[in-house]
Amino acid sequence: MPERKGNNQTEFENELKMLGMEKAGISLFDLYEYIEKSIKKSGCDNTLRFSKRFLTEKNIPPETILKWLKSEGGHCDCEVIYNVILPMGDY
Repeated sequence: MPERKGNNQTEFENELKMLGMEKAGISLFDLYEYIEKSIKKSGCDNTLRFSKRFLTEKNIPPETILKWLKSEGGHCDCEVIYNVILPMGDY
């Protein structure tokens, strides 16, 4: 599993603020739940389609956040869960 570039949870939360998720009232756990339910139903197709769909449904432009997720090791939806979200905390 790739190491996180951020040093701690606070730094990670600051990154989310910059990306606009917190301003939109969306938490990383919301994204986690959406991806997990979608993967259980349809499986992971090695893309970020569920992440993109979630952000689009929440009226958050996905490009910057998807780029950030990839930089953190989330190159597909299941990697977003295992490489980005789960290493961050108690999910």
